[in-house]
Amino acid sequence: MALKLSIPRENESMVPSKPSPTLGDVAPDWVEAVAKLVGLNARREELIAKIPALKKAMAPGLALYEEQNIGPPPKAPEPRKASAGAAALLGSKFTPPAVLPEPVGQRVPPQISELRKISGEIAQIDEALAFLQPQLTKVHLEGSARLCELLLPEYRVIAGRICAALVELGRAHVEHDQFMKRHRSAVKAKLRPIHGAGSLGDPRDAASELRRLLEWAIECGHFSRDQMPKEWERASAEIFQWPGESRY
Repeated sequence: MALKLSIPRENESMVPSKPSPTLGDVAPDWVEAVAKLVGLNARREELIAKIPALKKAMAPGLALYEEQNIGPPPKAPEPRKASAGAAALLGSKFTPPAVLPEPVGQRVPPQISELRKISGEIAQIDEALAFLQPQLTKVHLEGSARLCELLLPEYRVIAGRICAALVELGRAHVEHDQFMKRHRSAVKAKLRPIHGAGSLGDPRDAASELRRLLEWAIECGHFSRDQMPKEWERASAEIFQWPGESRY
């Protein structure tokens, strides 16, 4: 026959009359910062996606271009103009204006120019992301703190149900343990016994995981020490002792 699990009705949480607030509701600065982050990363990915096609297009002439451009970049050409002596001889009417010399050497491939432009924009995006990240962290933490204040009453109800369930599990474990001890002389295989609280341990042991969970809930303000069964405290001192340890 299947057994029905009884849950204390006073610990059941009611369905909220309206949806709980979200981080986006209370932290508009965080929403804006995330949108900026997403936009910058999307643009960065868009630029990076262009690079393979540009490199493929310039591959045939790349080796020659790199060979001809080994070493530091050339200095900017100086304008060609008449000397002071020649200008004096010619006079202002016949002295030509200064002109830049015709560029010498191979013209920079358009793919190189495009790659340089892309590289420069990616560097600007990386700089912007470096400035944005600490601001995003700040507004995220501030918004989360505001949200937690609003969610605390609702969360306390849920946490209270967990603690009540742990207490009920602990009490059932003790009853199970006492039942087994009363009938220790019998072969109980037909009962197909279970392992009580399992890996959470015996609640009468102050070092058990079940008790640790409840102690943490007390420290966090979700559970009251008055709700901890008093018999567990007494049992911790009487049952779980090191050999030879004095109780007094």
